[in-house]
Amino acid sequence: MSIQCIRVIVVACCLAYSVTAYGVTFIPPVAPPDSGYCFIQNYVDVDPEHGGQDCYTHARSYEQHKGTDFRVSYDAMLAGVDVFVAANGTVLRTRDGMDDAFFQDGMVDVEGRECGNGVIIDHGDGWQTQYCHLKKDSVQVVQGESVKAGSVLGQVGLSGKTAFAHVHFQVICRGEIVCPFSGARLESVETGDATGLQKIESGTSLWQNESNEVLQYVPSQLLKVDYSTSPPRSAREILQRPNYIETVKAGRNPFVFSVVTAMLRKGDLLILRLKTEAGTLLAEKVVSISSYTAQRVDCIGRKNSAMYAHMELEGIVELRRGNVQVFEHKSRVSVQ
Repeated sequence: MSIQCIRVIVVACCLAYSVTAYGVTFIPPVAPPDSGYCFIQNYVDVDPEHGGQDCYTHARSYEQHKGTDFRVSYDAMLAGVDVFVAANGTVLRTRDGMDDAFFQDGMVDVEGRECGNGVIIDHGDGWQTQYCHLKKDSVQVVQGESVKAGSVLGQVGLSGKTAFAHVHFQVICRGEIVCPFSGARLESVETGDATGLQKIESGTSLWQNESNEVLQYVPSQLLKVDYSTSPPRSAREILQRPNYIETVKAGRNPFVFSVVTAMLRKGDLLILRLKTEAGTLLAEKVVSISSYTAQRVDCIGRKNSAMYAHMELEGIVELRRGNVQVFEHKSRVSVQ
C-alpha cells in the first residue's frame, strides 16, 4: 500500500471520527464590524476545579463560565452588529424586549432572565446553541423556524446580566457544556445550592475555520483613549462617549488623559505619558499589574488646563510584558 493511500485512509478515519463524535460544526456568530473592535473577552471555563481557566491555559475566563463572549465596541453596538446562526437548525426559544443597560447600574431587574434577549437553536442529535445579550427589538427569528448557518438572528446588545456589549455564545450537547475551541465537554454537577461544571471529555475544535479573524486569541487590548476636563468615574463612562474629542477647552478645570484596557496579565507594566508638542514630559504613570485584569481605566493629567491654552498635547499609552512591547498608542489633542 502506498504512503498516499495510507494518508487518504487516515484522513477519512479522522473525518469519520469528527462526524461521529460531534455531528456538527460551527461558523462564528459575529463578524468584525466596519469600525470599532471585535474580539473574544471570555472563554468557556474548561478547568472548573481551579476556577476561570480558558482552553489556552490562561485566565481568560471566570469560574463556571459556560460560553464564549464575543465583545464589540459600544459605538459598533449602537450602529448595529449582526449575530449569525452558527449552524443549520430549528429555533427552540426566543426572548426579546429587554432594555440594553449596564447591569452594574442597577436600573434593570434581570433575575431569571440573566441571558437577556436571546435565542436557542436545536441542531439535532442533542446539539444546541444559545445566543445571549442581544439588542432590544433585534431578534429576527421565531420559535419553530428552520434557519441556515450564516443567516441573521439578531444583533449584539447589552441586555440581561452583562457589563459590556457582546454576544454570549454557548454550545450544549445532550445537556453538557462544550468548549467549541477544544471540544472539551463539561457536565453539570450539583454543588450545594449552585450548579457547577466538571470536565469529562476533551476532543477537537468545532469551528469550521479556525483561522477566522474573530476566533484569534487576543492577549491584551487597548479599548479606548479619551481627553476630558475631569477624571472618569468608571471605564464604561469612557466607553459610552463618542470617539475622543480633538479639542479641549482650556480653563481652571483639570486636563485629563484616560485609557481603558482589557485582559492585562500579572506582571505587565502599563505606562501612561502626557507630553507637550515639543516633547516635554508633563505627567507619567507606571502601573505594575498584580493579577489578571479583565478591564480597567487609568488616567493622568494636570490640575489646571489653562496653563496649556493654544498648545497641542500628546497622550501615550504603552503596555510592556517583560522585554516585549505588547502595544503602544499615541494620540494628540489641541487645548484652546
